[in-house]
Amino acid sequence: MTSKQLEAINLEAFTDEELDTLEKRIAREREKRDRNRIVEAEKEIRLVAAKYGVKLEEALGDLNGHREKPRRRIPAKYRHPQDPAKTWSGRGRTPHWVREWEQGGGSREELRIQSG
Repeated sequence: MTSKQLEAINLEAFTDEELDTLEKRIAREREKRDRNRIVEAEKEIRLVAAKYGVKLEEALGDLNGHREKPRRRIPAKYRHPQDPAKTWSGRGRTPHWVREWEQGGGSREELRIQSG
């Protein structure tokens, strides 16, 4: 349909209900076309990714800066006085055992791991 043909459509002749129906049909058609474009784009991107031997998710993650980065382990700064397996880096929530130690009158400094 040309732009002249579109201009020739007399929207004023439609009832409100007919305009609502037309509007919903247009929205559904646009959504369908968008989905089809996405499916086709994904197929093409998968082919390109396969050509280079990478998975689509890996390629897209790298493009968006969401590459899985190795987490750097933060060394422990504090150790439980009776259970050396319980440690805390000093970041995030304070563990229950540290709070209990402090509530019992102990200081956090007493739990600090001596370096070196």
